[in-house]
Amino acid sequence: MNPPSQARRAPSHLHVLYRTHPGSNNKSRPPWYTRGVALSSLRLALEAVSTPTTITFIGDGGLPPDLEPLIRPNERIIHIHAGTVASSYRKAVRVAQRLAKRDDGNSLYWIAEDDYLYRPTAMLSLVKAALLAPAGTCFTLYKPDDRQWHASHPSQPLRPVPQLEQPVVCAGLTWQRISSSTSTVGMMTSDVLTDARTLRLVSFTGAPFDGPCYLVCQGISPYDLSHLFADIDAGSGPRALAKAVVKPAMRVTCNTLAARHRRSNRVVLSPETDLATHMEIGNMSDDYDWAALADWVVKGGQPTASPHVIN
Repeated sequence: MNPPSQARRAPSHLHVLYRTHPGSNNKSRPPWYTRGVALSSLRLALEAVSTPTTITFIGDGGLPPDLEPLIRPNERIIHIHAGTVASSYRKAVRVAQRLAKRDDGNSLYWIAEDDYLYRPTAMLSLVKAALLAPAGTCFTLYKPDDRQWHASHPSQPLRPVPQLEQPVVCAGLTWQRISSSTSTVGMMTSDVLTDARTLRLVSFTGAPFDGPCYLVCQGISPYDLSHLFADIDAGSGPRALAKAVVKPAMRVTCNTLAARHRRSNRVVLSPETDLATHMEIGNMSDDYDWAALADWVVKGGQPTASPHVIN
């Protein structure tokens, strides 16, 4: 399938909404991981982009100490008190929605988490793909391999999607359709305005919320209702009881919303080779030397620092 094509213009502005917080979590990280490396890799990737770019930091409860010195005087900081990843994501989507209502109708929004490492060509490839992709496209630079997770969670089976009849090819890369994404994604103005309410609503399903968000927008039901009550975190007390009641209801709501979106022609596209990676052990693709890239970033992106890291 291919969504109906519409005349595209190159994005007039790139808005990066960078979500961060001062705390940490229990994720298993590579030894070269820091949030400073993540932000610096994004800045190096943005140097290749001629499109006017604005970075807005969305700090949940403050900013990490290693990021504060890297934020430039002309960059905006929005302080929020979200408390959860899903709530922070909803606030970032709302910021994108407010900006989209005021822009020229042709901006590209990159809603980003703070633990991604970007290849030097990542953001330029994203901007080029936004020009060539069909209307209604959501972009990601990274494909999570979550097959094992889906296999062990019957309530959320892996949902295959048909490929585009005419794949998007730019800068030597083929962009393929995938079923869903993480919460680090790109959307054009019209898609932000169309999907913001749905994305915020679906995120109330609880973790993991990002996959269901982008399945629903594509008109794909994320939940197997024959396992409606499966995979709900066990526990005791009022919070656990609330989860046991609310989660199944939200799952039914999500599938209902997906049915309403089946004619929306939304797709999620990702490059065949990851242009960024989530810096978490077990979730990084093995077709690129991410450690060498991190070293290159630490050394300031100098060509002689790591000659084989060139794209």
